[in-house]
Amino acid sequence: MAIIGTLPNNIQNGQLADATPLMADFNFIVNQVNANANPTGTLTAPTGTRTIFNQPSAPVGWTQDVSASLSDTGMRIVIGAGGTMGGSVLWSNWNLGGAFNLTPFTLSISQMPAHTHAVTGVTGFSNQSLNHTHSGAETSDQNLIGGGSGAFVRLNTSPTVTQTGATDLSNHNHNINFTSGTAGSGASITPSITTPLVKYTDMIMCIKS
Repeated sequence: MAIIGTLPNNIQNGQLADATPLMADFNFIVNQVNANANPTGTLTAPTGTRTIFNQPSAPVGWTQDVSASLSDTGMRIVIGAGGTMGGSVLWSNWNLGGAFNLTPFTLSISQMPAHTHAVTGVTGFSNQSLNHTHSGAETSDQNLIGGGSGAFVRLNTSPTVTQTGATDLSNHNHNINFTSGTAGSGASITPSITTPLVKYTDMIMCIKS
């Protein structure tokens, strides 16, 4: 676009003219330059143009946009229409050394490391030994030795089972009740991640006056 345009008076070489048409052309040029040209050191752009600057304040002819919605936000390049905004997490809380709490969860048995538990509280034996005694009248058993009301021992048995009396020591079972040691509370876990401080440069958004 031409800044000066067509002069109002076209004075030809050798034409005699007073100052009136000359001053009219001169004033026209001055007005056109003032209206359309920019001073040295200024950035020209159509009014309302928005762009970013890496400097403390807006350049001459521009005004900084200080909308709160712009504070601490990042930039995203799109191939469609620009100018929209989205998201809610501040840039410094996401990528610039912020800490993030993840969704709480509780470990299942399959997620626990392989481990053991100590067995405590064995009941039924005063000294927690499997050697024990039966009382009663003697009965016939090929695996027992001894006789009468005397003591006899079942052979090939470990640990040793001793009987004093007549209870049959043939095949039988004993129930042993115990509880294992416990640990932990079953509380949920809330992991957190802290990112390193990412290198950054602060920019300002400005609008052409």
